[in-house]
Amino acid sequence: MTRRSYSQYCGLARALDLVGERWMLLIVRDLAIRPRRFGEILDGLPGLGTSLLSERLKNLEDDEIIERAISGRGRGGVVYRLTSRGQALARALQPLAAWGAMFLDPTQGDKFSPDWLFFAVRSAFHPEAAAGVHDCYEFRVDNNISFWVTVDDGDIQITQKRPRKPDFTLEMALSDLGSIASGQLDPQELIEQGRAKFRGNSRAAGRALTLFGAGRTPSRHSSSKDAPPHGGAASAKVSRIPPPQP
Repeated sequence: MTRRSYSQYCGLARALDLVGERWMLLIVRDLAIRPRRFGEILDGLPGLGTSLLSERLKNLEDDEIIERAISGRGRGGVVYRLTSRGQALARALQPLAAWGAMFLDPTQGDKFSPDWLFFAVRSAFHPEAAAGVHDCYEFRVDNNISFWVTVDDGDIQITQKRPRKPDFTLEMALSDLGSIASGQLDPQELIEQGRAKFRGNSRAAGRALTLFGAGRTPSRHSSSKDAPPHGGAASAKVSRIPPPQP
C-alpha cells in the first residue's frame, strides 16, 4: 500500500508522514513500556485487526522505529521493541500524552489498561529534578490497581511487582491521577482535601511531589495569563506535606 505524504519540508509534517496513520503512535506507546510479541500488541489495542497491525509494524520497521528481537523471558520467541529512534519518539510523545490527559472524561466508559496509566505516570515525570534521588513509591488506584515507581538518579522504572519496601504509599482515584498527569491538579491539594491518602516518609513524599507535580501543562480552562513565564516552569508545592495517615 502506498503511503501518503504531506510533501512539506517541515519536521512536523515529516513526522506525520512516518507515524501519523491511525494506531501508529499507540503501538509506540505500548512498546515504550516493554517489548511485546505480536499477539500481545494485538490484545492491548482493542479494535485493531491482524492485517492492519502487520502493515503498521512493517512500516515502523522499515523506518527503523522498531525492530524484532528474541525474547529473554517466558517461552522466548520474537518480540518487537523500540530502536533508539523509537525511544526518542516515545520521549516526544510524553508531553503530548500529558496534554491529552486534560480532555479525559472518566464518565465516557472508555477502555482502560494499567499499561496506559504507566505511560501517563512516566509522562508526568520530571527527570531533571530526580538527580541524586533513590526512592520507591507505591501507588494504589481505585482500590484495585497497585504499582511501584522506582526512581534512581534520574531514571524511572514502573512495575506491578513490588521491588522493595516503598518509601511512601499514595492512594487515589484514577480520574485524579490522570488530572495530575495533565497538570490540572496538584497532588498536595488532593492530600489536603482528603481525596488521596498518604503513608510513609514525608520527605520522600515531598520529593515525589516535585518529581510528579503539577505545572507541566496548563489547564484547558486557563488563560495565557495563568501560564508560567516564557522559559520557566511552574513548580510543585512541597512545603506543607501533611503527616502520614495510619
